Amino acid sequence: MALLIKLVTSFFLLTLAPNVYATQLTKNQATAKDSGIALYNQSAWTSSQSFLQPAAETGNRDAQYYLGETIHLSNSYMAEEAVK
Repeated sequence: MALLIKLVTSFFLLTLAPNVYATQLTKNQATAKDSGIALYNQSAWTSSQSFLQPAAETGNRDAQYYLGETIHLSNSYMAEEAVK
């Protein structure tokens, strides 16, 4: 019985609890995130980074994903000489 309680508690903590602690974006952060995603969809990867950064720092998964993609894509098309 004790093992069952531990398993149920572990399941709860690993699956349901992280959503309770997720931070909510302020209206300004949500607007900036939406603007950053819109710029990302227009291939304006460098411009979108400053909009996505504040939301990503709060832990917003969408903003973190798009920020990572914008950083990756903005560096993908650089010539090796430009990186040096």
